[in-house]
Amino acid sequence: MVEQDLADALNAGKLAAAGLAVLYLELGVGMNTPGIIKYPFWKMTLENRRATYACINQEESYVPPEIRGRSVCIAADIGQVLEQLAPLER
Repeated sequence: MVEQDLADALNAGKLAAAGLAVLYLELGVGMNTPGIIKYPFWKMTLENRRATYACINQEESYVPPEIRGRSVCIAADIGQVLEQLAPLER
């Protein structure tokens, strides 16, 4: 099952125990199926003090208060955000 493989690979407990800093980057994920990406990312960010959650979503940019201090939400079009970031790589 793909979802279980993803959950195993991103196991927050293992990443936190290893002392790894992690960025959970969510691009355009809405609330149609939040249990697949959104909720697990929030949970893993909460469980790992070295984790950061970031989302780019034009219409549904939200973060729970429990992880707000370690989160970045951009309420904008993904394409426009990436265009603005592209010159920074040079």
